[in-house]
Amino acid sequence: PAPAPAANPFEFAGRSGGPDKNFVRVNVPWQVGLRKKSDGRLLQVLDLEHGLLYAQTAQSNRENEHVVIAGSGSRCSFVFRNIKVETNSIACVYQRWNKTVEAFSNTQTDCDTFCNLQSALNEAEFEWIRKYWFHGQVHADLQVYWTGIMERVEELWAKMETLTARAIGWPGASCFPCSSAQLHRILQVFEARHAQRAEWDSLYVKASMVLADDRRTPVQRPIFHRDGPLPADLRPVMFHLDSQRVFME
Repeated sequence: PAPAPAANPFEFAGRSGGPDKNFVRVNVPWQVGLRKKSDGRLLQVLDLEHGLLYAQTAQSNRENEHVVIAGSGSRCSFVFRNIKVETNSIACVYQRWNKTVEAFSNTQTDCDTFCNLQSALNEAEFEWIRKYWFHGQVHADLQVYWTGIMERVEELWAKMETLTARAIGWPGASCFPCSSAQLHRILQVFEARHAQRAEWDSLYVKASMVLADDRRTPVQRPIFHRDGPLPADLRPVMFHLDSQRVFME
């Protein structure tokens, strides 16, 4: 198994227990270290001057971890990713979510269309909203353009939450017509989402313990209102679905 991540990002250089001090040189403005994900072996340390660029291929990014070291001084860096605009830009992703919502709203609900909606909801919540707001309020204030976009994403997420609640009959009605096996599949969707939210809650707590500035601590979004369609804690919803599944059996 790969070694656990070290507190000092270069502690993996010394396999005998401590960091190899020879790797970190104070007279170099920047250093980039690469290590193998599979076994933690240090592969290379690159010395960089101010203003230089470095690139990782897709294969290298999959196989290796990288860390940027800038000593005790402040730094400003930018990460650029090469993506297919046709499928990965926010405009395309948002349009795909909208089409999923429209298809769900305009057709009779079944297990497949419901799960498609849940995939879009998960992507919006965990890949966009939570990751964006994790950087804190200062980041959001600086990124005015993207903050406006993320507000629209959260509005669409809330609409998907409402459609989800109606489809499963939350809180006091029955789920849309489906078999016991299909209801079990739907239940698994909520179990996975509940687990992901628990992981994020843990990250919020850890970050708040490290960061003293409230404006830099993660903002917990999306917002779950008291009278919202579904609660943040999905255990009552899972009990609601599981009770119906047991009754079917």
